[in-house]
Amino acid sequence: MKQRAKTGRHNEKVPLGYKVVYTPNNSSVDSSLVIVPNEALVIQKIYQRYATGRGLKSIANELNHSGFVSKQGNAFSTSAIKAILTNPMHGENSL
Repeated sequence: MKQRAKTGRHNEKVPLGYKVVYTPNNSSVDSSLVIVPNEALVIQKIYQRYATGRGLKSIANELNHSGFVSKQGNAFSTSAIKAILTNPMHGENSL
């Protein structure tokens, strides 16, 4: 799973900040992830806040109070913030 993420391929759920684009390729269909700019801004906010020493709960509260929601439309939780920070797809060189 980590190897797929490092090469820009998703495993199951498409992570926040990306969407899947399908491209016909001869007899098959290729898929690739492309950045969703408004979702990428949320990821960048999370990393910026975390880099300045903010805690997971503080980051989640700020996002929720600002009206941001997860890809599924839910409020952010501390576990969601932690999942984003530990997701190889959201590494320092990704978004």
